[in-house]
Amino acid sequence: MRTRRTSILAAAAALSLTGLTAPLAVAQAPAAPAAPDAPSMQLKFFQTPSGNIRCVMYKSGGWGMRCDIYDHYWTAPPQPSCTEGDYGSSVGMKRKKKARFICVSDAIDPGVVVPYGSSITYGPFMCRSRSKGLRCWNEGGHGWFLSRESYQLY
Repeated sequence: MRTRRTSILAAAAALSLTGLTAPLAVAQAPAAPAAPDAPSMQLKFFQTPSGNIRCVMYKSGGWGMRCDIYDHYWTAPPQPSCTEGDYGSSVGMKRKKKARFICVSDAIDPGVVVPYGSSITYGPFMCRSRSKGLRCWNEGGHGWFLSRESYQLY
């Protein structure tokens, strides 16, 4: 609680310095009951050196992975029934399941650059970055290869 009170007082002082007024006497709110532990989402963002492929490996209840490729010369297979978002430039997979094209309505943060010739691992996933493209797989042996020129899902 001390950190919260210090933060509130610091914010009030900052407002005062900027010419805005705020009361310096802050009433301390009663402590809220402890909330039960919620499952946390663990994320690992990364990208290829060109920045053309961005990926996220994550754990939120179960394990999953997704990559988006921004510039490519190939066409994805026919679109399944997507209710929202774009299709054809994003692939995803779970811990042991086959990779597939997915519908997405957001973008992946850039994350760390995985240099060509290097690999990155998180949970049940591994990806190898090469100048020819990015190969990723899960513990079930399923995965993908993505490049500007071609793709392969397995």
